[in-house]
Amino acid sequence: MNIFVVINKQNINLIKRVNVYCRRWQPLKKCMNRSKYFIIVIVALISCQTKNEMNLESYKAGIEILEKIDANGIVDYSRALELFTKSEKILPKHVESKYWKSHCEIQLGQIDNALKTCKTVFNDSENDEHILMPHFYTTAGLVEKVNGNIDSSILYFDRAVYIYNLRIKKSINDIDAIMNKAIVLCYMDKKDSSITFLNSISLNEEKQTELEQIREEISLFNADEIIMKLKENKE
Repeated sequence: MNIFVVINKQNINLIKRVNVYCRRWQPLKKCMNRSKYFIIVIVALISCQTKNEMNLESYKAGIEILEKIDANGIVDYSRALELFTKSEKILPKHVESKYWKSHCEIQLGQIDNALKTCKTVFNDSENDEHILMPHFYTTAGLVEKVNGNIDSSILYFDRAVYIYNLRIKKSINDIDAIMNKAIVLCYMDKKDSSITFLNSISLNEEKQTELEQIREEISLFNADEIIMKLKENKE
């Protein structure tokens, strides 16, 4: 709150200085029109900077909460969700806040809220190229599958796989895209296809070790168990 008080005082002083300058050096009416334009621009920049700082503060605090695990191995997802929600309200277009917000909602069993969060991202075309987009499609697919909306879940999963395929085509060593595509295929009840896909890939020496680990993890991955837990935890 104190930040806003300081910013408002700065704005008032700025307006006074510009008005004095106008009276001294230019015809009042013409200069006032110009000064209003510059005032609006400057105030907007100050406001934008302040929002970015506040958003970053809440976002970083949320990440720090997720990194803390208590003696019982529990993460305070409720507190983290509050912080990411606050961050989202400050900057509604901050995709990273929405990503972690939906993550916390999933963990807390608020899967329908997670789907709503995902849809706010889908509705903004500016996010189409964002690297986190396929994660939102995967989350939406999971929620729809838990809710029994199989056709909708397949559409979301297909979209995620499509984006991962584009990334892999662009760079065969994109290990993140490879791993997540394999996971999505498992959620689609295509574990055999997932394993076949992983076995068809050969990476450079640096990434090959990671690929072997992913193959092992996918062979043990139980998508049905995750779906069941989501159903049990749903609020």
